[in-house]
Amino acid sequence: MASGYLILVLGFFKTLATFSLLQAIAFGGLWLIFGVFMLGIPTMVGILRTLPTFEAKELIQALLAQSLLVAILYGLLTLFGIQSMFSWFLFGGILEGFFCHKAH
Repeated sequence: MASGYLILVLGFFKTLATFSLLQAIAFGGLWLIFGVFMLGIPTMVGILRTLPTFEAKELIQALLAQSLLVAILYGLLTLFGIQSMFSWFLFGGILEGFFCHKAH
């Protein structure tokens, strides 16, 4: 989880320097939801790490649900004009998924 907070702080200041305070606050809020609370990309990584525990139907449903959340995230980033920060969510989400989701 420490990597998630590090990305939150670094991403906030990167967004602040590149865009504006409002957009930096939006980045921070979205990172808390999609990074720290692990929706979308981190959960997809966690699902793939625990692949043998899923039946085919469950796997497809879980990946589709998380893909929808990633699309919503991208839409929100676009709405705030910071879609270029999506790579932070991708990289950070992968890190969160590997280091914070426990494999069973």
